[in-house]
Amino acid sequence: MNTPNPTTPLRALSLVLTLLVLTSPAGAATFSSSTSPPVVNSTDIANFGAQTGTDKWFFQTANESGVTDAAKGQTFTTGSAAIQLKAVTYKISSGNMKAAPTTYTIRVGTVSGTNFHLIASETCTQTVSTTAGAYMTWTLASPVALSPNTTYGVDVAMKSGVAWTTGIPYLS
Repeated sequence: MNTPNPTTPLRALSLVLTLLVLTSPAGAATFSSSTSPPVVNSTDIANFGAQTGTDKWFFQTANESGVTDAAKGQTFTTGSAAIQLKAVTYKISSGNMKAAPTTYTIRVGTVSGTNFHLIASETCTQTVSTTAGAYMTWTLASPVALSPNTTYGVDVAMKSGVAWTTGIPYLS
C-alpha cells in the first residue's frame, strides 16, 4: 500500500466539500452516502459553491501518479474558535456513482504555502454502493482538534477500487 507523502502540495480543486465539525463521541470510522446534503449548523465549515466542473476519481495503480489516482482535497481556514473535525463529505456529479467495496485514506494537516504537514490520518472502507449524484461522507473514528485562525488541508485517497464498469465517481 502506498502511503502519501505528508509534504506533498495539495491540489486545488473545485469540490463541493463539507467539513462537519461536531463534538459527538468518536466511534468506528464509517462511510455513508445520501442523496441529500449533510445538515450544516453554525459550527460547521461548508462549501456549497456552484459547480464549475468535475474531477474524475478512480483507483487504478496505487501510486497516485495519475490525475485520476490522486487524493482529492481542499484547503480551508478555521475561524476564531478551536473546533473538532468529525467528518468530510464530497458530492458526486449527477449521473455518477461509486460501487463498493473501496478503501480510503483520509488525511488532515496544516498548510503553509505549498507544504502540507500531516496531523491525522485514518482509513475507512466503503461497504455499500452509492446512488448517482450522492454525497459521500467519511466519519472519523477520532475527531481531529483544529486550532483557531489556521489553514488546514483535508484529502481523501482511494486505496482500492472495483472494476471501472461498476461506476466511476466524478466529484462536483
